[in-house]
Amino acid sequence: MHLRKRDAILFVGLFVLLLFLALNRHSKHPTFEYHAEIFSDKAGYHVFLPALFYYNFDGRNFPKDIDKKTGNGFKLEGDKVISKYPVGVAIFQFPFFTVAAIVDAISGEKENLGFTTVQHRAIDWATAFFGTLGLAFLFITATYYLNLSRTKGYLLLIFILGCSNLLYYLTRDCGMSHAYSFFVFSALLLLVYSIKRKGAITWQQIALMGFLLGLVMVLRQINILFISVPLLFLFFDLRGKIRITVPTFTKGLTVGAAMAFIPVFLQLLYNRYAYGHWLADTYENETFSNWNNLNLVRFWFSPDNGVLLYSPVLIMVVIGSIIGIKKYGIASFTWVLYLLIIAFTYAAWWSPGLGCGFGNRGFTEHLAFMALPCIWLLKAQNANTVKVLWAIGIMVMILLFLAQYNFDGCWYGKDAWDWQYFFNLFRI
Repeated sequence: MHLRKRDAILFVGLFVLLLFLALNRHSKHPTFEYHAEIFSDKAGYHVFLPALFYYNFDGRNFPKDIDKKTGNGFKLEGDKVISKYPVGVAIFQFPFFTVAAIVDAISGEKENLGFTTVQHRAIDWATAFFGTLGLAFLFITATYYLNLSRTKGYLLLIFILGCSNLLYYLTRDCGMSHAYSFFVFSALLLLVYSIKRKGAITWQQIALMGFLLGLVMVLRQINILFISVPLLFLFFDLRGKIRITVPTFTKGLTVGAAMAFIPVFLQLLYNRYAYGHWLADTYENETFSNWNNLNLVRFWFSPDNGVLLYSPVLIMVVIGSIIGIKKYGIASFTWVLYLLIIAFTYAAWWSPGLGCGFGNRGFTEHLAFMALPCIWLLKAQNANTVKVLWAIGIMVMILLFLAQYNFDGCWYGKDAWDWQYFFNLFRI
């Protein structure tokens, strides 16, 4: 995988650190309360696994009031188990759920199966694992395929992980879709640049790309729209640089479509079971009702989930896009367009801040693709500037870590512009 032994050891250490932070944070709170790994939205993502393996997808078989105990992230309506959330998170959590189920069986656990303390902690393991793997893929892409020095490669990780809300969603809000989407996007970026380096594409790579896009569909459907922007840039950059034959393309497309259909079919099957239709609008009462009332100043700068306050690394994306003009011309502004499409879409949502969270989480997984202009920026810097960037990156990372450590999960300020409440998050 083009990781040196020292790099591999460091990523193992990163996994241990992320896991420790997650387990330590969640050990301070009981299960079945709003800090837990299986609560509210996270329960809605998780419920597919206990429904399938313990309760035969029959709501009458579930423990009494388990939907209420887990924050109503799903509903039990007679024999139906209703979740508006897609099945992708459950697919990623399945191996860890299985291990936790074995541990529960060995220990003789009988109550709240699928929602036990061990199952809660399994989500911490799953999130740390795929989060670390996504960061490793990003590091390989930057250092091996884009020739970023290893020193700058680690600086890139400081900015992506520590100068954004990604760390929060890898350690505090485990169980959401963002860690898994980040992994998939990092894998797509790595795959595209491995193809470009070799100058040829195999049918297996086409098939893998199809499967990854299928996973995107069942993790967070709207991301298919968003990532079409960076993917068009990447595919355009590949034009005339790779060899491919018609049989290779045909076989790869056929196998890839079949592989992509597997996770998509699971979603369709659930829609049919829960809603009576193969295609269902599970968010039917939640719409883009703010199109005529966009408050972009609040969206970007408010201490209540403002994007740039909690993910200042996005400023580097804009600067990197400007630097990229020298090599890519006007196409470099693809990344600014990418930012704006996500911003305008979520600003138009009925809840622009996307509910409780540490900053706007609509951008979190997209940091994988947005790392590319950050790489352009870092490559253009001399040794002295890099030293300054290390100091800035570490300082911002420490501040954001303090803020998320003190953050209770939701914004409780007097209003969206309560700066006193915001600065109080940085207390030691």
